[in-house]
Amino acid sequence: MRAISVITFSFVVVGCVTEEGRGGALTSITSDDAGVSEHPLLLLPFPNRTAYQCVQGAGGSYSHSGRSTRYDLDFDTPNDRNEVVVAPASGVAYIHRSTVGFGNHVNIDIGGNLFTVAAHLRSFLVEDGQEVLVGQPIGIEGTTGNSMGDHIHFGLHRGDPREDAALSDSIPAERIVARDTFGSGGFREFRSADFICDLDWGHSYESNNGVTRHPVGTLIKEHGRPEIYLVCADGAICWITSEDNFLSRRLYYSHTDQWARVVEVSREEIDCYDRGPDLDYPVTMRFRRCRVSAWSSERAVYLAVDDRGNRFRRRVPVPEGTEEFVALLRSWGFSPVEIEEGGEACSYAEGETLYLRDGTVVQEASDPRFRIISNDGLAYRLDPLDAWSMRFLPRHVLQAPDGATTLLIQGVDPDHRWWTREDSTACRTPSPPGTPGGGGTGGDGSDAGPLPMPDAGVPSAPDAGTVCTPRAETCNGLDDDCDGSIDEGDACRVCVAGSERSCVTSCGSASVQVCFSDGSGWNPCRIPAETCGNGRDDNCDGYVDDGCCRPSTETCDGRDNDCDGVIDNGGVCAPPPACVGGSDRVCTTSCGSTGSQRCYSDGHGWASCRPPDEICNGLDDDCDGLRDEVCAPPPTPDAGPPSVPDAGPASCGHAVRVRFSAYAGSWSFGSGFGTPHPSYEAVAGAVDRLWSCAAPGWLLLNGSFPGGAWMCGEWPAGTFQVPYGLPEVTVDGIPATVTPWHNPEIPGGIGCDLRVCVGGGCP
Repeated sequence: MRAISVITFSFVVVGCVTEEGRGGALTSITSDDAGVSEHPLLLLPFPNRTAYQCVQGAGGSYSHSGRSTRYDLDFDTPNDRNEVVVAPASGVAYIHRSTVGFGNHVNIDIGGNLFTVAAHLRSFLVEDGQEVLVGQPIGIEGTTGNSMGDHIHFGLHRGDPREDAALSDSIPAERIVARDTFGSGGFREFRSADFICDLDWGHSYESNNGVTRHPVGTLIKEHGRPEIYLVCADGAICWITSEDNFLSRRLYYSHTDQWARVVEVSREEIDCYDRGPDLDYPVTMRFRRCRVSAWSSERAVYLAVDDRGNRFRRRVPVPEGTEEFVALLRSWGFSPVEIEEGGEACSYAEGETLYLRDGTVVQEASDPRFRIISNDGLAYRLDPLDAWSMRFLPRHVLQAPDGATTLLIQGVDPDHRWWTREDSTACRTPSPPGTPGGGGTGGDGSDAGPLPMPDAGVPSAPDAGTVCTPRAETCNGLDDDCDGSIDEGDACRVCVAGSERSCVTSCGSASVQVCFSDGSGWNPCRIPAETCGNGRDDNCDGYVDDGCCRPSTETCDGRDNDCDGVIDNGGVCAPPPACVGGSDRVCTTSCGSTGSQRCYSDGHGWASCRPPDEICNGLDDDCDGLRDEVCAPPPTPDAGPPSVPDAGPASCGHAVRVRFSAYAGSWSFGSGFGTPHPSYEAVAGAVDRLWSCAAPGWLLLNGSFPGGAWMCGEWPAGTFQVPYGLPEVTVDGIPATVTPWHNPEIPGGIGCDLRVCVGGGCP
């Protein structure tokens, strides 16, 4: 068994920003795959579900007018207790101890020469140079340095994070996620200039930073640790003990990026879960095409599972080849090219219908919101900003066509349609240790009270009698149009709600992204459907032209081989042809001659055997009941009495010729006889007997010759066999009918005789 090695995940993507004429790399931890923004997305530096008043904002005259503080924010915290400060972004933390300026502060390097600063801390909860995750506790708020009371100083800076923040430049933060508690709206992105800050009438802003619970089915690991866990039940995690056990369960969307679904979380979240049983064994999983039942010819695709002898199959509920079909397979770590035919797995017990896998984060093409699948195939809506606060990145999201979720889930809980922040914080992060009591102190340790009222640089309530001159509203934190509202309307909108713009996906395919419904930003670049035949991985699943039909000759295999939309068409499943249409073969006719038969034009079989033309061979070649009818009469023998011509009656009576034929022109004699009886003559492979002057009436063919008792078929008694039954007889050259007859005079009492009517008038 292979142990899982430490996995390093990149949370950054590098872009570009220019400020004061300088170009610099800009890192966004929000989208390491799609690159949807030129600015990093930041969370507030205090724990989830906590709200603090902003008392000094960008340009605040008290202390935010210098280059190192100009765009920073101050949030008031209680002086009578210690509050946790958490990382507003993921990166490398550098701690700085000071009694002046920023006091004790933590700079978090987020790449591209940018870092966040959290200042005036009482104490630190991280080590210098330590990697931290967004939401991870980094310190305890306080009032060290240039401060007159407990508060959290927060900002985005450009410079070297390893140096004191006083040596860097404060720059505008364009994307800070927060909720203004003075309104009824939800979480959205703010610019640092958007925050309304003042000691008296400054707004309070709620944080969504810090998640301690993920849905069932999510893969998690502690940052900096190799162990990977599956959230295997509500509030419980199961350790996947080896790489083999991980890969056998296909816990990924694409085999080219098998660790992409793993979400890095804090130690606090790991500690929040109960421990379930270890997943310390492999599982066999395969997709198979099987017959629906032993009594049906219908076929379907199934996921066949062998879980330590528990064998079952789950049917895919959508047609093969559709986008929904591909999305469902991807949620289980498979591609359509991996489907196998039949096999023993088709006999597994029938299980439930196959749904999207628990832990799958789905985004449909035209919907900016996400859905998280959990609790055996139930779908919960998930706000994009909440998704990010749960550390779900674009690589964790499965793109699907519109309407796919409805087709691929078990259902929706009517009482629990949304995965809420309450679900994500069922276990609260414990407060780290700090100095008890808290409270703001001056340089001598006495309570110095809150920060003084800033003189200028932040929005102020108008004095009585001050005249407001209306002008167009702009996004500047002021009431420009004098209507009592600040930055209302479209002043701070980034884009028109629902509008689209072109973008490029992480795999290089061209697509579009849709503006959020509130106009505050752009959704990730939409993953397009695979385009067949262009040799590219359009849908970013690691496969080129997967799911595409490549035309080939149609065969009887349950697939559309020729890509015409019809399976097994053209009669390919009909029985194979019996023969080549129009071909001939040798056959034996009903009368024993060698004939020929022809294959039907459609190849389904052979026509009846055609007899050959009659030839002079003593046989009935053409099966018309006559032998050698095309042959000339045999010549009259030289010896013996003169023959009477066959044509016409003889002067003494009638000429009767009796011909006894034989097999293949030869005779078959009884034992002891080597030649025909002297009464016969051999003529052209047969034996003839001629009566030259037969009287009118019945002529007995057998009894008129001497001999003892004989049996039917012998002539004369014991001499030779008549193999074809009755002999051929002509009377005066005209064929006559031979009639079997019972002759009581035959010796031995057998009474079998043959006779022919000569001259007509026979009784």
